[in-house]
Amino acid sequence: ANSINSIATVYNLLGESKKAMSFYQEALTLVRSTGDKPKEISVLNNIGRVYSLFGEKELSLENYEQALKIAKVIGDKESEAQIIANIGTVYDSVGEKQTALRYLEESLILHKAVNNRTGQASTLSNMGSIYDVLGEKKKALDYLHEALQLRRVVDDKDGESSTLNNIGHVYASTDEYQKAFEYFKLALDISKSIGDKTGQATVLNNIGLVHSSLGESQKALDYFNQSLFITQETGDRQGQATTLNNIGSLYYTLGKNEKAVDYLNRSLSLLQTIGDKRGQAGLLTSLGGLYGYLREYNKGLYYCAQALQILDKFDNRNIRAQALNNLGFIYSSLDETEKSLGYYEQALTLLQITDDKSGETTTLSNIGKVYKALGDNSKAISYYNKGLLLARQIEDKYCEARLLFNIASLKHSDGELDIALKFIEEALSIIESLRVKIDIKDLRLSYFSSNQDYYELYVKLLMDIHKQKPSLGYDALALQVSERTRARSLLDTLAEAHADIREGIDRSLLKQEQFLHQRLNRKLEHQVNLLSNKSTSNNSEQLVVLKKEIESINEELQAVEAKIRKQSPKYAALNYPKILNLEQIQKEILDNETMLLEYFLGQDSSYLWVVTKDSIKSFELPKREEIESFVIKLRLLISERSCNLKHETIEERRERIKKADTQYQTLVTKLSNILLGEGLKLKPRLAVVADGILNLLPFAALLDSSGRYLVVNHEIVNLPSASSLSVIRNEKRAPATKTIAVLADPVFSIYDKRVDFLARKVNKDQPLEIADKFQYRSITSCRDVVKLERLPGTRIEAKSILSLVPKEQSFEAIDFEANLSRAIDPEMGKYKIVHFGTHGFVPEDSPELVGLVLSLIDKNGNKCDGYMSFSTIYNLKLPIELVTLSGCETGLGKEIKGEGLLGLIRGFMYAGSKRVVASLWKVNDRSTAELMKHFYHMILVNKLSPATALRKAQLSMLQTKAWQSPYYWASFHLQGEWK
Repeated sequence: ANSINSIATVYNLLGESKKAMSFYQEALTLVRSTGDKPKEISVLNNIGRVYSLFGEKELSLENYEQALKIAKVIGDKESEAQIIANIGTVYDSVGEKQTALRYLEESLILHKAVNNRTGQASTLSNMGSIYDVLGEKKKALDYLHEALQLRRVVDDKDGESSTLNNIGHVYASTDEYQKAFEYFKLALDISKSIGDKTGQATVLNNIGLVHSSLGESQKALDYFNQSLFITQETGDRQGQATTLNNIGSLYYTLGKNEKAVDYLNRSLSLLQTIGDKRGQAGLLTSLGGLYGYLREYNKGLYYCAQALQILDKFDNRNIRAQALNNLGFIYSSLDETEKSLGYYEQALTLLQITDDKSGETTTLSNIGKVYKALGDNSKAISYYNKGLLLARQIEDKYCEARLLFNIASLKHSDGELDIALKFIEEALSIIESLRVKIDIKDLRLSYFSSNQDYYELYVKLLMDIHKQKPSLGYDALALQVSERTRARSLLDTLAEAHADIREGIDRSLLKQEQFLHQRLNRKLEHQVNLLSNKSTSNNSEQLVVLKKEIESINEELQAVEAKIRKQSPKYAALNYPKILNLEQIQKEILDNETMLLEYFLGQDSSYLWVVTKDSIKSFELPKREEIESFVIKLRLLISERSCNLKHETIEERRERIKKADTQYQTLVTKLSNILLGEGLKLKPRLAVVADGILNLLPFAALLDSSGRYLVVNHEIVNLPSASSLSVIRNEKRAPATKTIAVLADPVFSIYDKRVDFLARKVNKDQPLEIADKFQYRSITSCRDVVKLERLPGTRIEAKSILSLVPKEQSFEAIDFEANLSRAIDPEMGKYKIVHFGTHGFVPEDSPELVGLVLSLIDKNGNKCDGYMSFSTIYNLKLPIELVTLSGCETGLGKEIKGEGLLGLIRGFMYAGSKRVVASLWKVNDRSTAELMKHFYHMILVNKLSPATALRKAQLSMLQTKAWQSPYYWASFHLQGEWK
C-alpha cells in the first residue's frame, strides 16, 4: 500500500493526475484491508486533492469528510487540522472565499492547540493569498508576514520561499514593484540554495509577469524562458502550462498572433492531459479573446462559452471577468452593442470587486469604444479618462498608450485636432520607449508593426491640420512621421553593423550562433528539395513538420543574437540613426535632378509627399484597400506571360496574353493618374519611398501625363526610406580593389549532365530534376507545381558580363563552383559588384524565409549545403557598391506593416551593399540574360551609374519588339544609392 501510494504521488507530481487517481484508489483498498487508519487518512487526503484538481467539488469534499471522521475517532488532532485546511482550499478553488476562510480559521486554532508551527504557517499563508484575491491587501500582508516568521522559526526553507513569493505577488498587485522584486529575489535565492526547481520556476514566472506589466517585454520573455526550461527539465507539466500561457500572452501583446495561438494551445493541451479544469478555464478564455481579435468570432465565442461552463464549478472571478470582457469585445466587433455593453458591465463589476486594476483598465477602455461607436462621445471620454487614470496608477504602459490613442481618435472625430495631436504624441512617446527595450529583432519588428495605427492617426491628424493651415508646415511634419514609421528595423541593424557589435563577444556564443545558422540553412535546403518534388506522397506532412523545426531554430537563433547584443559593450553605447526631417531630406538626400515621392497608405485615406531640393507638395490619395486592389490586378495581368497552363494551345496562349495586355493598359492608366499627383511636373530622377503593396509595383511601367512609360524620360530608384539612404551614404568603407564577382548556373541535381556518370550511379538517392518547357528563375510557379531546374541563360549572362572585364579584375563561379562557400567567402567584399544568376526562393507560407539556391551537388555527386538564406546574408560582411539578384521574385519577401518587404534586398543592405537590383516577379531566363547584358555593358563599358544603366537597359528592351511588354523589362528595380 505504501509503495502504491508513493507511485501515485509521483504521478501526481508529474501532472498525470488520472494515473495518480487509479493508484490512490488501489492503495485505499489495500490500506482499508490492513486497518491502518493513519495511512487511510493520508490516502483519502490525496484522493481529495486530485478530485479538487478535476473540479469535482463534491467528490473531493466527500473524501476529506471521510478522512476527517477517522481523524476525530482516533484523536489525531494534527491530521484533523490539516484536513480542515484542505476543505478550506476546496471552497477557495470554487470561489467561496468566506467559507474557505472559516475553515482555515478553524484549522489555525487546531494547529495552535497542538503547537504545529509548520501547519500554522501554511494555513496563514493560504489565508493571506485569499485576502489578496479579495482585494484586502493589508490583511493579506499581515497574514503572510506572520506565516513568514513561523517558517523562519522552524527553518522551513521550502515554505519560506513559497511565502516570500506570495508576498512579492501582493506587492506586485499593489504596484509596489521594487518591493515585489526584493521579495521575489529572496524567494529565488532560497529555492536555488535548497535545489527546489519547482519553486525557482514559479518565482521566475512571477518576475516575468511583473516585467511584462511594466512593458519590459524582453526581460519578461527572458524570465519566462528560464522558467520553461526548468519545468521541462523537471517534467512539471503544471508549471510548463503556466509558463507557456504567459509566453503566449506576451507574444499576443507584441503582435505575434500566430505564435500566441501556438503557445496557448500547447498550454491548453497540457492542462487537459493533467485534468486541471481551473487552468483550462483561463486558457480557453485567453484563446477566446485572441480568436476574437483575429476576427474568428465563432471560435472566440465557443472558447469563451467553454470557459464559462467550467467556471460554473470553480467561479474564479478574475477569469470570469476576462471571459465576459472577451465576449463583450466579440459582440462589439459584430456590432451587437447592447450585448457587448451587458458583458462589459458584468466584467467591470467583478473586476472592481476583486480589485483587478489591470483588467478594469482594459474593460473601461473597451466600454469607451462602444460608446464612441454609438456616437455618445461624452460617455466614451468619461470611460477613457477613468481607464487612463488607472493605467497610470498601476504603471501599465501598454494600456496607457492605447487609452491615449483612443482619446486622440475621439478628439479627432470631434474636430478638436490640436488636443488630439497632444494625446497621440504622448502615446507615441510610450510606444517608442517600449520598442527600444526589446532586444530580439523579430519581436521588436512585430511589436512596431502591430502599433502602426498610432502613426497612421498621427499622419492623418497632421494632414487634416495642414488642410486648415496650409502655410504652417504640418505636411512637412507628417512626412517626418511617415519616415518614423518605415524601415526602422533596417536603420537599427545598419547602426549595429557599423558598430561591429560582435567584437569582444564570448567565442562560445559566436560558435553557437554559427552552428544555428548552419542548422537553419540545412533545414531550409531540405524545404527546397521537398518543394521541388511535390509528387512524393508524404511531402505535405513533412513540410508542416519542417516549418515548425525552422521556426524553432529561428527562435533559438534570435535569442542567441539577443544575448550577443546584451554582452556587447558597443551595443550598449550605440546611437541609432536619426530620422530625417524635411530640411535634412532636401539638404542631405536630394539634388536638383531628383524628386522624392514618398507614399503612405491609410485605412481611410492615403498620402503622397512630393519633395524637391526647394519645395514640398502633398496629395491625398484613395484609401489603402482601393490602391491594393489596383496593384493586385496589375500584377496578375503582368504575370500572365509566366503562367504555363496545361492543355493550352499556342493560339489560346496568345489570345490570353493579348487580352491581358489590353486590360493592363486600361488599368495602368488609372493607377498612374492616382499615384503620380494631379498636374505634377516630374524631375528626371524619381526616388520612390513606397508603402505596403506599392513595394510590389514596377514604377518604371507606370505612365506619365503623355501616356508614355515613366522609364522613357525618368530614372527610377527605390528607397526603404529617405533616412536609410542618409545612413548608407555616411558609411565609411574601404574602396573595393576589384570589379565584379559572378556566381551563376549552379548544379541542382545528381542527374544534371555536368555530374560525372559514375557519381550518378553511386548517389542514386538524389532527387530527380524536373524539366519544364518554360524556364523561369524561381522554384515557384503560377497555377502549377514547384520547379527546380537548370538555368542555362544565367551561364550565357555570366560569360557576357565577364567578357567586359579583365580577368584579374573579375571572379567566376559557375557550375559546381557557384556554391554557398564561395558566396559567403569574405573575399567577395573586395569586389565592387557581386552578381547572382540563380533561382530565388520565396516560400508561400513563410515569405520572410526568402533565399537564393546555389549548387546543391558537388563535383563528386555528393549533396552540399546550397541554400543562401536571409539569415545567412544578414551576417555577411559585404561593403560593396552593388549586388544584382538575377533570379525570379528576388525583390519579394514578407511585407511587414511600416517596415516594408523583409527579404533579400534588405538582407544585402544589412550586409553592407549600397544598392541592390532585384526582381518583382517570375522572370524569363532568356529575356533576363538580354537585360543583364545591356545593364552591365552600360556599367562596365560606358561607366554609367547602376541606376542610369538599369534605365538604359530597360529602354533597349522596350525598343526591341520581342521584349516590349513590361513583363520582360520592368521586373528589375534598384533600391538604394543612385549616385
